[in-house]
Amino acid sequence: MNERKGILVVDDTLAALKLLTDTLIDEGFIVRPASSGEQALLSVLAEQPELILLDVRMPDMDGFEICRRLKEQPDTCDIPILFLSAATEMEERIKGFALGAVDYIVKPFQRDEMMARVRTHLQLSRLQSKLESMVEQRTAELNISKERLVTELAERMAAENSLKESEKRFRMMIESSPYAIALSDVNDNVEYLNAKFIKTFGYTLSDVPSVKNWWMLAYPDEEYRKTLIKLWKEKIDTAFKKHEEAEPILVNVTCKNGAVKIIEVSFNLIGDKSLVTFHDVTEKKQDEKRLKTSLQEKETLLRELYHRTKNNMQVICSLLSLKSLDTDDEKLKAEFREMESRIHSMALVHQKLYSSKNLSNINIKEYINDLADMLIKSYKI
Repeated sequence: MNERKGILVVDDTLAALKLLTDTLIDEGFIVRPASSGEQALLSVLAEQPELILLDVRMPDMDGFEICRRLKEQPDTCDIPILFLSAATEMEERIKGFALGAVDYIVKPFQRDEMMARVRTHLQLSRLQSKLESMVEQRTAELNISKERLVTELAERMAAENSLKESEKRFRMMIESSPYAIALSDVNDNVEYLNAKFIKTFGYTLSDVPSVKNWWMLAYPDEEYRKTLIKLWKEKIDTAFKKHEEAEPILVNVTCKNGAVKIIEVSFNLIGDKSLVTFHDVTEKKQDEKRLKTSLQEKETLLRELYHRTKNNMQVICSLLSLKSLDTDDEKLKAEFREMESRIHSMALVHQKLYSSKNLSNINIKEYINDLADMLIKSYKI
């Protein structure tokens, strides 16, 4: 909006024009006089006034025509116009107001009355201008806020869509996980159990709405439950302090059908949610137990085999020793002793393997010492 300045006074009577101009100047106003309609329009075009005092009856172009033209233009339509006229006809006043005038002053005017009307309409015009400026400023601020809000809303919607997509992928990942998974909040309320959890243990979300319910159902033995809770809390506290995943623990979980499974339990903190993973290692542990038993059985059989082989070799050595007594040929006896020594050396290996804790190797130092003692005794040195 253009800045407006001064009061435009329009009157074709020079004496009246001078009187109005002098009166307003004496009151401290900036005044621009015009003695015709054309001058008035040119003056408004050059610089818009704050207020126009307009005589109604003028030759060539009367006040009504000037008012009509000004009100038709968007830039000048809201300049307040006060009509001046000696006529008192009601029709003329109605016409002036209909064209957009804000007031009507009858000539000859009273100075105080006229100044009161001028000040009032100037104040109203300035308040309106101020209000319009405030509205424009507020509108601009609202537009900026609207644009910012639209941007923030778009960003928020994008973030929400991204979060929903992330949650969807997270759910799909949990559902497709080979492990049983439970998700709980800070108040230990269980929010989610994946399909693998329900399949593994048989419990649904209605069975375990809270972590407390899970402890009671999964670990019915009170002593075992107390021990486990203490151990579990220690693991979680350590994980919180070190900002890392809790070290997994092995537990015996009682399923809904009464079966007991060996489960490896681990804990992760995701935001304000607790993610607990259950890995069923029952078959693995059973396989390990069977393998251990099988290895023990095989080790026993090997030890027995070594023992029997050693005994059989001892029998052979005894037979060779007896056979050597039946001959006087020293060369033949030497051959028998050499054969005995070789068989004794092999028998000694089986003896060491039989008595060893590890069947895959023997103590070479002990073997050589025992072998030397045996040879010394064999040759009677």
